Amino acid sequence: MHRHYAVAVDRPAADRWLSDSERQACAALPWPERRPDWRAGRIAAKRAVARALGLDDPTRIELVPVSGGAPQLVLRGDDGSRRSAALTLSVSHRSGRAAAAATSDPGGLGIDLELADQVQAAHAGYYLSVAEQQLARRYSLTDLWTLKEAAWKALRCDDALPFTALELRGDALGRIRAVRLWGAVRPARATVLRPWPGYVLALVWVPETKA
Repeated sequence: MHRHYAVAVDRPAADRWLSDSERQACAALPWPERRPDWRAGRIAAKRAVARALGLDDPTRIELVPVSGGAPQLVLRGDDGSRRSAALTLSVSHRSGRAAAAATSDPGGLGIDLELADQVQAAHAGYYLSVAEQQLARRYSLTDLWTLKEAAWKALRCDDALPFTALELRGDALGRIRAVRLWGAVRPARATVLRPWPGYVLALVWVPETKA
């Protein structure tokens, strides 16, 4: 399996990464405070897609919004041609920083970026099952929240679904090896990283199961 991730920080030079239409879309956001996250998310996404496709120039990638779904990936050629790229992409951003992951492998991919130490022990029971709370021997509570958010995205769960319907499953060492949704268990792989001080990044991959 080949999964590629990238991180980015919004900077004054971030606009050079954007196409004309992306600059217009960013400028049109009704809340200016969202623009740093939006730009960082686009940069991280283009870096991840470029790595997945083996491209040297991430600025040739454009993310075209699609109503009700993930953005379409479009590659621009030197001659002005445009072609779409079939990849699974997940993006997350927080406070002007962003992370993205991309893969061409069939399955579900989710990434989530959160501020560290934001989850209090008193709140663990609201989003962790008894079995998941045992995973806190290996992961922090914020790690587990971030992992569940990433798994939620990987499984494309609906916002109306209760968070407790999804459960992370660990092996004897506490490593995430499966996810359980409404009783159905699927194999999974998870990674937790700390790309910057004070941030937690989780990546969850749920491979496609054969019929």
